[in-house]
Amino acid sequence: MRNVKSRSESLAKSPPSWSIWPRRLSNMIYRYRSDMLPKGDALWVGERLHQCLEACINGQWVRSDYYFPCLAILHALEELDMVRSSLRSELCVSKLGYRGRIDIHGLLADGRVCIVEIKATVGPYLRRPKPAEVIQMGCYAALSDAQAPRLACVRISLPSRRLGVFIMDISPKTMQQIRRDVA
Repeated sequence: MRNVKSRSESLAKSPPSWSIWPRRLSNMIYRYRSDMLPKGDALWVGERLHQCLEACINGQWVRSDYYFPCLAILHALEELDMVRSSLRSELCVSKLGYRGRIDIHGLLADGRVCIVEIKATVGPYLRRPKPAEVIQMGCYAALSDAQAPRLACVRISLPSRRLGVFIMDISPKTMQQIRRDVA
């Protein structure tokens, strides 16, 4: 079994045209209020954010320093037109010789699949997704048997209490190309 993230990074060395994000600016920008700031290095804070977001989606208790960032992300997902009851966090997938973990998988109100990549950062929250990140989401869409999915990258800067949401709707034709490229 190949790891989706490793395959994505490998493909990004010579990125396919569909992996270049079409917009420089985010589709949505949010600011949230919080008196508490998560502490720790960026990797630890990102891992904890993913754990707390999963708990929040499942209606469980969330640490107070991650409560408002998680609510801001959930609000952004609702603005993406995602159906709250369909949200699955940290969804493990294993198919077509690949394995990986989707940050957020869910359905849009129109029934299409939406793959969301959450990126916690201490730096710029408005940096568009890198080709490797787009390829990773494309792989997950292929593993989900999506026909015309929406890919979304939510980049949240915890120190500045802001998040940017980048959205790309994938056509069935592009999805066929993604399947060929990641195979």
